[in-house]
Amino acid sequence: MNIKGFTLSELLIVMVVIGVLAVLLVPNVTRNIFNKSYVVKLQTTIKDIEASVSNMMVEERVTDLKDGSLYYDVSEFLDKYLTITVDCVNTSRSCLPASPKTIDSASGSISTPLECSQNEDDSFEVLLPSGAAVRFCPSGGVVSTNAIGFFNIDVNGPEAPNVYGRDYYTVELFPDGSVGYDTTSSYDASTLRNSCHSSVTNAGLDCYVLLESNNWEMDY
Repeated sequence: MNIKGFTLSELLIVMVVIGVLAVLLVPNVTRNIFNKSYVVKLQTTIKDIEASVSNMMVEERVTDLKDGSLYYDVSEFLDKYLTITVDCVNTSRSCLPASPKTIDSASGSISTPLECSQNEDDSFEVLLPSGAAVRFCPSGGVVSTNAIGFFNIDVNGPEAPNVYGRDYYTVELFPDGSVGYDTTSSYDASTLRNSCHSSVTNAGLDCYVLLESNNWEMDY
């Protein structure tokens, strides 16, 4: 019985096809892996923040967040409730990117992101053990009138990519200690997407709203 094998030219053609598929598919697979890791880190960071705020409210017996150490003695709050590795303010260390990039222009920087109002003594900027950088601003919400503060979060700290909607987000803090966005407000998906992709100060929050409302999938 004759057994016919592949010719050298046929094997070369197969190898070329496999190579082309690899070039096309591997970047997407790699990107998806990184994106999923960013989402997990973001979720973990938010849970850590919510747990620290909840513990403060219970131990200090407060029902109004503004009566707790998060607002009147931020050093005590950091010492007792939020585990940190670096106090970026006191060490004069840059823990958050000065100019995050957008999804549409990831090779270039944009304007300074949303920051705390000047002379806010109760604000803080820290690095967590996970490597995430967190800045808290007790100056009210970004969009929601129900919020009493907001957090800027970069799940990689100062490390790349520093892109809105990838590793950099903004979330609001509400009186009950929850962190995220106002789910009772209406949001237009098209407007959110345009904001997330463009150079606006609330891009970080709009990217977050898109992410959570899309079941934590980065399909924007």
